[in-house]
Amino acid sequence: MIQIKHLCIRYQNKVIIPDFNFTAKAGEVTLISGRSGCGKSSVLSYIGCLETHPCQSYQYAHQEISRWNRKQKATLRREQFAYVFQERNLLSHLTVKETLALYAEVPHEKIQAYMQEVKLTHR
Repeated sequence: MIQIKHLCIRYQNKVIIPDFNFTAKAGEVTLISGRSGCGKSSVLSYIGCLETHPCQSYQYAHQEISRWNRKQKATLRREQFAYVFQERNLLSHLTVKETLALYAEVPHEKIQAYMQEVKLTHR
């Protein structure tokens, strides 16, 4: 389960989402929808531990992770989350290996094995 309480997202000194509360239960499909520019991608980036924003609480599997350090969050991303960017061109300058190294902090020696597992060695 993922549960977020009172998340505040700012972008360029403007409050995009002032007080976001969210729960996603394990085994259920959860839809996040809204108009363009309302903060959907920012929320997903926060959930995936790619961005940090102030909130009262962020729990994943009943563990409080809002105050975890960067390395702990990278481990969580690597071991528990799958993240697909909506726009491929956001990271067009990076290879798949470079993207894994950057966002999941996957050690280079493990990247090839992961890429073989998901059949992406040709990328």
